[in-house]
Amino acid sequence: MIKVLPHNGVIGSEIRPLYFYRAMGMDVRNARIISFGACNFACPYCKRDGAFRDKCGDIINAADVTLEGIFCVCDDAHAKGQVVRLSGGDPVVFPQVSLAIAKYMWETYGAKISMAHNGSSPEFARKMAPYLESAAIDLKAVPVEFGMRSGLAPEQGERMYGRALQTQGHVE
Repeated sequence: MIKVLPHNGVIGSEIRPLYFYRAMGMDVRNARIISFGACNFACPYCKRDGAFRDKCGDIINAADVTLEGIFCVCDDAHAKGQVVRLSGGDPVVFPQVSLAIAKYMWETYGAKISMAHNGSSPEFARKMAPYLESAAIDLKAVPVEFGMRSGLAPEQGERMYGRALQTQGHVE
């Protein structure tokens, strides 16, 4: 089972226009958001309640979903001309699942996906890059404030700042 955050009580029901596509010379498209219910950060301002965790470390509102259930959301999104966008929590917590979703969309429909990632794993971003139409890689703060803003210890925050910069350099 995969932890996913429902939107208004329904998995995969959140739709957002990708306005930033204009800056890349692309037409604005709607994205079907699949928000993972776990994160390796604990940002106190998290709009997805990522700062509120259960005893297992999962985001409190997360629901268990099968990969097949996520594929059904992807099928519906494609049928409606939407871009599948992995978000969170963070997709890095589910690297094999994230890659499986990206490969599914590519192999089934010839469609690339979009991703929002906190930048903590250049390796993850590198593996996902061939399947990405777009990616948003966070840079939470300057090094000295990164830990505080991401709910990490100061020294871990500074390390993650460096990883976020490295990740941005690897995503094409």
